[in-house]
Amino acid sequence: MKILVVSVLLCAATALTAADGTMTSPWVQIARRYFAYVGKSMDWPNAERNCQLLGGHLASMHELYERNSIKNLINRYGGGDPSSWIGGSDLDREGTWEWTDGSPFDYDNWCWGQPNNKNGNNRCTFYNAGRRCRSAFPCGDQSPSVCVKLKGSEA
Repeated sequence: MKILVVSVLLCAATALTAADGTMTSPWVQIARRYFAYVGKSMDWPNAERNCQLLGGHLASMHELYERNSIKNLINRYGGGDPSSWIGGSDLDREGTWEWTDGSPFDYDNWCWGQPNNKNGNNRCTFYNAGRRCRSAFPCGDQSPSVCVKLKGSEA
């Protein structure tokens, strides 16, 4: 019983400290919004919590210019790792993709064969800057992330 309690406490401590409001890049203005790269690897739920601590959400993408600018941000600050969490998921309803910032899921930029929901686990979006497209991955995977907040927010 003591081992179970210790395990639960360790898991809770890990979850609470994984999202600590850290970011690698400064906020960079892209069109009407600000984006920041977070190089610390964490799972998707903690990456979203981290972005919220920074005053935003995991990034949403709505046009080619944003996609290319986010790719450049990842390449500049990512140290060669071209993949990062962004804010799309179908966690609320299977097959209905939504952005965590509440904006419309209106830009179709899935990698070939995606989203595939392999084994029912691929429910969160991952941006592959090398391939310039989104993929669905298990939300528990560890990855860097990209946050977004509206222009006019304190940057």
